[in-house]
Amino acid sequence: MKNFVVVGAAGYIAPKHLDAIKKTNNNLLAAFDIAENVGIIDSFFQNSKFFFKFNEFRNFLSKNKKKIDYLVICAPNYLHFFYICVGIKYNLNIICEKPIVLKISEIEKIKKLQKNYNKKIFCILQLRLNRNLKKIKNNIKTKSNLKVNVQYITFRGEWFFKSWKGNSKKSGGIAVNIGIHLFDLLWWFFGNAKTIVVYNRGNKSVSGRIEFDRNNIVNWNISLKKEDLIKYKTKNNFYRLLEINRKKIEFSDKFRDLHHESYKMILKNKGFTIFDAEPSLRICDQINKFKI
Repeated sequence: MKNFVVVGAAGYIAPKHLDAIKKTNNNLLAAFDIAENVGIIDSFFQNSKFFFKFNEFRNFLSKNKKKIDYLVICAPNYLHFFYICVGIKYNLNIICEKPIVLKISEIEKIKKLQKNYNKKIFCILQLRLNRNLKKIKNNIKTKSNLKVNVQYITFRGEWFFKSWKGNSKKSGGIAVNIGIHLFDLLWWFFGNAKTIVVYNRGNKSVSGRIEFDRNNIVNWNISLKKEDLIKYKTKNNFYRLLEINRKKIEFSDKFRDLHHESYKMILKNKGFTIFDAEPSLRICDQINKFKI
């Protein structure tokens, strides 16, 4: 049995990690968050310690570092780099939600930390574990001159734009906060991005074109707008459509339990690493720097 600690236990994504820890028959020693809506922990680990103050949590790490196997980071994006550094310096392996960090300079620094401390930093790239998407990858892995269109729509209300998620300096903007999994998927499908053009970049949508290896060209659109969902007549608050040479493939559903699958891989030391996460972060960096 492995022992875990979680940072950001009150966040949206934390329950998926708690569930994965539980389903893999492991234990949560402690959790930390500055928010109080953390009652979900009781549904999974009733004996877990909890901290509101970071100094108290850090003291716990210091005293128990030999007992702890993994630090799980579910904190806001702009804090990922800080908590990775904390965990590595306490000699802990890391599991971090997307995006692994916000800046290319930060990913270079944690590469060095990982090497110097001989610890592992894993990230969650769960779309790569989806069976339908694996089949698509196998079908197109050697093909060239593909014309691809992607609609990646997920509605967000007013709360989103008033939270840290609506602050591009804290979230990385829509391309990073919402689109990072999409760009990881496209890189996984098509290889290196050769040319990136951005058509539109606002606080509710971003769109553009990427030319990948083998002359595979992807036109993509990421939107948080309700009106864009209405076009597709879906009852959900999200819609994901991949069109390859006019063949339409919807991948809105069947994402359940992928965190559990991610943890099973990580516990076998086969999880996705910072080197897996880096290409999509570089794509996002170019999108955010592109002058429209």
